[in-house]
Amino acid sequence: MKLAVISFTAAGKALSLRLAKELSGDTCTLFTTNKLADTAVPSYGSDLQQWTGSAFVCYDGLIFIGACGIAVRAVAPHVKSKTTDPAVVVLDEQGQFAISLLSGHIGSANTLTLVAARAVQATPVITTATDINGLFSIDSWAARHNLFLSDMKIAKEISARLLRREPVGMTADWFILPQLPAGFTSGTAPVGAAISVYEDFTPYPQTLRLIPKLVSIGIGCKQGVCADAIEAFVLDCLRQENISPHSIKQVCSIDLKQNEPGLLEFCKRHGLPVRFYSARQLSRAKGVFSSSAFVQQTTGVDNVCERACVLGAQQGALIVPKLSKDGVTFAAALQDWRATFESENRVY
Repeated sequence: MKLAVISFTAAGKALSLRLAKELSGDTCTLFTTNKLADTAVPSYGSDLQQWTGSAFVCYDGLIFIGACGIAVRAVAPHVKSKTTDPAVVVLDEQGQFAISLLSGHIGSANTLTLVAARAVQATPVITTATDINGLFSIDSWAARHNLFLSDMKIAKEISARLLRREPVGMTADWFILPQLPAGFTSGTAPVGAAISVYEDFTPYPQTLRLIPKLVSIGIGCKQGVCADAIEAFVLDCLRQENISPHSIKQVCSIDLKQNEPGLLEFCKRHGLPVRFYSARQLSRAKGVFSSSAFVQQTTGVDNVCERACVLGAQQGALIVPKLSKDGVTFAAALQDWRATFESENRVY
């Protein structure tokens, strides 16, 4: 995680330095007051509200070392949604307690609290109902595995049913799940979670779709095709195939297109990373692909979009063979993945 650690006293500053040293696996940026600032720990400035607003955007987690009241007043104007807010954890300046304050599950504040507590030998304080009852937290687990939750209301209903000891379903559409967490069943249930990249996979009356970011899309295009044309065709292909946009991991193409303005603009609009392969690399993709003599003559390989997405998906399954329209080609491949339900200190 990319963390900001802010302190307000000399003891708090000393604890922040100790904490940053212990959290070597995370990127920690330290801040303190104007009076205590030095080259190692710069000042957060004169306006805590302004600093917090910026930190909410720039960091995955915020650790306040001081009173809970300071943290609450600082973050309150910036709190928007449990799906987007960063983790917020509070430690007292003596390092006796580490408190999960905001975004315990999706933001991973509960996990960060446990990590911070271990780092300084503090007592972790976690108050979310599923965790204190030792139950599986669907939103926390999804966040840890980079899965998008389709409906937060159903996610809350799943947690409520687990607390009431009522059965909750869980399934996946392309692999067999391992032994399920307590409270879940592979049989029928009125409410359940389904792991899938497809929009129409709804095996329960109330289905929470857990969408993994595992689909690589391959795009080929003629020179000069505009971003609007690429966007319209790609979105239409996704709708036609019922593939969730939330499942898209990246765009893949041939290196001849690495300076194609329309393709680059499309990726920028949708915040998608783009990966380019040489014709030689594309020729090594494993599978059966459609072949074009024209494409072979133009690019040096018989197919771009199918081969590119399969390589991007780490030789995954081609789930959408080549589609084409108005100078744009599209294909999609699904990277292999298996769910696990490991637990650590009862936080999934």
